[in-house]
Amino acid sequence: MMGFFKHFVQLEGYAYVVGAMAFNKKQLQQEAASMQMPSYLLLHCDRFDEVGFPILESVTLNEQSKQDKSSNQSKCLEIVQSIDGFVNALFAKGGKEEDLLLHMSPYVSDFQYVLHHTKTEELELFMEQYKGFGRFASCLERLATAIEEGQIKVPK
Repeated sequence: MMGFFKHFVQLEGYAYVVGAMAFNKKQLQQEAASMQMPSYLLLHCDRFDEVGFPILESVTLNEQSKQDKSSNQSKCLEIVQSIDGFVNALFAKGGKEEDLLLHMSPYVSDFQYVLHHTKTEELELFMEQYKGFGRFASCLERLATAIEEGQIKVPK
């Protein structure tokens, strides 16, 4: 059953599977918080639904400490300023969007961190306040759209 469960959660996009361990909810919450996971799935092997399948419970962590949130906000702002500086410097030297595409890869994982740790309103505010960061985001959005529409072929 754990093999099926692991396959299912990976298909659903969950990044981490703890497995069958004797954790209580407090220990699971601590583990998820240490990995900066906003939630986790708990498969009960001792509780079943009316059809006889084990109950799968989604647990959201709303108890993130203010210090953790502040740390994430500080890191996001630092990343935004770094990307903004990179883009502004590139275009100040006469760079074009093609140059941005060629040199953006070292910043993409940091950009993803910002996407995953900010709300839509915060992201829009960053893009408005930091024009280079906004330009970076727009470039990635256009790239993703072109790939999705088949204008750019990506090997599988």
